[in-house]
Amino acid sequence: MAATARISFAFAGDASHAACLTGGDDGRLNVESWRFTPAGAERRALPTSQGESTWTQLLCRPDGGVVLTRPGPGFHRLVLATPSGERPLVTIPSPAVRLVASPGGQELALAFARTGDGDTAIWRVLDGDLEKVAELPGVVTGGHRLGACLLGLTHHHGDAPTPIELDLRSGSFQPMAGTSPGQHLLLSGRRLLLAGTVDGRLRLGHALPGEPPAFPGVLDTIEGLVAPMAAAGEDFALRVDRGTRSHLVVYTPGEERIRPVATPPGIIHNVSAWGPGGLRFPFSAPAQPGGIATVDPATGSWELSADGEGDWADAEVHEFAGPAGPIEAVVYGDWRRARHLVISLHGGPEAAAQLNFDPLPQRLAAAGIAVVAPNYRGSTGYGQEHQQALQGAWGGPDLDDIRHLGRLLAAEGRTLMLHGTSYGAFLGLLAAAADPWLWSRCVAVAPFVSGPSLYQEGSPAVQALIERLGGREVIDDALGPRDLTLLAPRITARLMVVHGRNDEVIPVGQSRLLRDCLLRAGRELDYVEPPTGGHDPTYGEQGPELIDRLVRFLLAP
Repeated sequence: MAATARISFAFAGDASHAACLTGGDDGRLNVESWRFTPAGAERRALPTSQGESTWTQLLCRPDGGVVLTRPGPGFHRLVLATPSGERPLVTIPSPAVRLVASPGGQELALAFARTGDGDTAIWRVLDGDLEKVAELPGVVTGGHRLGACLLGLTHHHGDAPTPIELDLRSGSFQPMAGTSPGQHLLLSGRRLLLAGTVDGRLRLGHALPGEPPAFPGVLDTIEGLVAPMAAAGEDFALRVDRGTRSHLVVYTPGEERIRPVATPPGIIHNVSAWGPGGLRFPFSAPAQPGGIATVDPATGSWELSADGEGDWADAEVHEFAGPAGPIEAVVYGDWRRARHLVISLHGGPEAAAQLNFDPLPQRLAAAGIAVVAPNYRGSTGYGQEHQQALQGAWGGPDLDDIRHLGRLLAAEGRTLMLHGTSYGAFLGLLAAAADPWLWSRCVAVAPFVSGPSLYQEGSPAVQALIERLGGREVIDDALGPRDLTLLAPRITARLMVVHGRNDEVIPVGQSRLLRDCLLRAGRELDYVEPPTGGHDPTYGEQGPELIDRLVRFLLAP
């Protein structure tokens, strides 16, 4: 049984409707609309003229209509999808477009488009027409309702980001009263939720409109990675990722109270809306494909709208001994006795293996392959010291953890294998080169050959991440620089490299460089370059076919 993959969720501001992209066995992505009623959630496919891609953006309206953006070379086409079909709206001549809900509903959407000078043009999207609202220097993020014609944004221009108010009637903007440069607007209700640097630390704070924010100590007591979800009245809903799962808390500023709301083990995804019917957000767990949860934070009631239960493998969390402390891992199958075992490495590196539904480990478990997905040093959700271990040391402490775990899991007659995506693919290839005798196979999805090489070829966003995390620093030890053009020829494991031709994060040239290096060294590999699928093509149109091919590769004699 194949799961209905659901991605790119979007909610109407009043939480009455939602939309997402769904995919089935053929990998085609379609638009699905959700309507929430007292009797439950109603779902229906919206007819469109073509299959969507992972690049399609969705904006869900309170009437159930969905505005879609479809990118092309240097432009974005916008269409409106409804139960009666698709209607073309406008074409915006920009390579980067972001949709924001209209605070008053006077327009179908607002479009934030990057100009040729790197500034941001803001447009009203009407039925068949565009009206320019304003053009702001630099980049703006967010889009929070402050009034029927007033939008709260964070303006990234100059030395520090600044919260601003944009008047949609006049197109004028000004710094938000009471706030200061260096702060970010995160949510708006009766109060504002902001983030700012205080005493050298990034902290959460709140403010009444027009007043300076307070940064209360009670928010510093939350353990885990905190992300804003939604606001209702005086309350803010916050997602807290701790270890392998998400938690939900509600913060009430006037009472300086943080109230946990019980949720099952799993992952709360990163969009939500809070309306009269409750707080709604996407949720998934290892044996539960993605659906939408509705929670009443006041009573703790919980309801999940999702597909019926399938025969999915559940996962457990296991703690393994590590060289510098315990290593927590998400595990599928019997890792102690399985003949075939894959150590699966997450990307990021600022990420973690979590208790979410993932079709790849499900397919591996169904084929009898046990999966151990470790949260090695550098993973999020285990405190700052754990996360910052990779600062200036890519392929250092994390590689030590994987090598130690590999030796721990090696057993006579067992086929020990590696799988990784993005940074995890880089790390997996390093492990295969560092201990060639340990690994029989290695699958690398969207790898890069080194931090400095990726910096040279990557986008400004990727370069900024590498710079911030010290990814160009050279490690001086017995293994030498973490450069796969130097180390990959040491690998004796059978190799499979998969890299989407249009990868927007890690250019495909990184895998081509790796492939050419291996071929010059006389090493054979299974090299796959799908034309679609984005950064992780196993989630794209060819995803099911690629996963089947990956499983066959791992099980081949």
